[in-house]
Amino acid sequence: MKKFAVVSSLLLLIAVVFVGCAAPPPPEPEPTPPPDSMPQQPALTINASTDKWAYAIGEELVVSVRAEQPCYVTIFNVSPDGIVTRIFPNGLASNNYIQGQQIYHIPNPSDRFRLQVTRQRGGERLRVIATLENVNIVAPRLTNESFPVFNGTPEQFDEAIDQQLATLPAASWADTKLMFQVQ
Repeated sequence: MKKFAVVSSLLLLIAVVFVGCAAPPPPEPEPTPPPDSMPQQPALTINASTDKWAYAIGEELVVSVRAEQPCYVTIFNVSPDGIVTRIFPNGLASNNYIQGQQIYHIPNPSDRFRLQVTRQRGGERLRVIATLENVNIVAPRLTNESFPVFNGTPEQFDEAIDQQLATLPAASWADTKLMFQVQ
């Protein structure tokens, strides 16, 4: 009987040890990050180049553009004599939407226009602007022509664009400037 009492006590002790040990608590769920730390769409980027770095008067110019995301592209030319012209979109090619991850040539062979170097010798500049929304860049200050001209100086043009772009979310636009020579 004594043996039975010892075995019963031992079993009771073992039962108390197993029952008294609680299982570890379940893991806590991962906290949801606050909205401002959620992954955001990457900033828009645009790459552009001309087919050459120097042109003779009368030669044709081709601009190549590539964006990482679908966007709208606007290209302005600032000539050596200070005339600012929107060369794309224009009255002959109004669709300025491009797909992301693809290279576009402006003009492309099927376009009804060519970009011909016609003004005086010197340094020319292109300003290529990409926006996620179709923004009519500096429209109130452009003439109503197939290739609209900006009413103002190149400095006023840059200031007007910078002011307009500053009203857009930073990740929704990008721009780049290209230089080439007219010889």
